[in-house]
Amino acid sequence: MTKKTIKTFGLSNASVNNRTTVMLVTLIIVLSGIASYNSMPKEAFPEIVMPQIMINVPYPGNSPSDIEKLITRPIEKELNT
Repeated sequence: MTKKTIKTFGLSNASVNNRTTVMLVTLIIVLSGIASYNSMPKEAFPEIVMPQIMINVPYPGNSPSDIEKLITRPIEKELNT
């Protein structure tokens, strides 16, 4: 005759045997989560800082489109990398 070995897991057995305790702990965790969410500081319009660099290239005698294509775009490309 062989004996069957029954494996039990302590935490799951304790949870099944103590339903009231598990429900109470779950309720405490949910209520503390709601309370901490409500106490967090919130801003309607948070300040977002976006880094910007302005490139101004004075080159008298040329059209703005030439300056943009020949000078400004290559400088911007170099600064982006």
